[in-house]
Amino acid sequence: RQYKVSQIEPQNFEKWTNLARIENPVPFYQIEKEKEPENIMLFEDALYLYSAGSKDVFNINTTEKTDTSFQISRDFNFILPVEEDILFFASPDILLFITESGWQEKNLQLPAGFNFSRGNSYFSDLYFLDENKCEIIKYRYLGNFEWSALQKWFKSKKSGENCSQIKSMAIDSSFWFLNQDNSVDNYYKGNYQKTIKFDFFPAPENISKVETKANLPYLYFLEPAKKRIIVTDKEGKIFKQFQSDKFDNLNDFTISDDGKIIWLLNGREVYKIEL
Repeated sequence: RQYKVSQIEPQNFEKWTNLARIENPVPFYQIEKEKEPENIMLFEDALYLYSAGSKDVFNINTTEKTDTSFQISRDFNFILPVEEDILFFASPDILLFITESGWQEKNLQLPAGFNFSRGNSYFSDLYFLDENKCEIIKYRYLGNFEWSALQKWFKSKKSGENCSQIKSMAIDSSFWFLNQDNSVDNYYKGNYQKTIKFDFFPAPENISKVETKANLPYLYFLEPAKKRIIVTDKEGKIFKQFQSDKFDNLNDFTISDDGKIIWLLNGREVYKIEL
């Protein structure tokens, strides 16, 4: 028997949609800063909060619930984890990292006319997307802050591929590209595999980010418009949704390596959600 949404009893609605409504979430941390950070990343036991185009980084120790602030030597765009360290990428081709002697810089070799749109790391290899050329270049990590010469990663593409439609990308053993229409394209070893189109309720309106990690069975999605975080399997089947009226200024999120903790950046508040 098929049911319309209006026919579902309120007490069964959340079970039917795997939706967990959080009425009064308590912030894990309240950020006392004049300017709201736009991005959050978990590395080891620390949360790094920052905004693209700034030198400032706000660091929260998740075990001790203490914070520190520091500045990078120049404005940067995003953070990339590499082994036991983190890199700060500054446009157009600069990697910044800290050593005992202070801040160091390394220039990457870029193809002629390549303009990065976004980047990511996977087991310390670096990947950068040029959405205008619809190309990804890869740098294999050699150790000691050295990378191989660039390699072009795409081998086959979906017919009519338009990389300007990509809103976010995540990497496990595959690439997952979130598109403007909220579909997700999956690539493996540079070859197109499939497109996921979601069929769950409430239907996605404007998902802003996709995230996953190696060996996790789930994809994680942020949808600020509906004040929720969505978790699906890698075929697009809903696993869990978390929603709260308090999630009224969602900027970004990050997940633990085991996927069991989601950290939400909501304006100046950081929330911790456990699966």
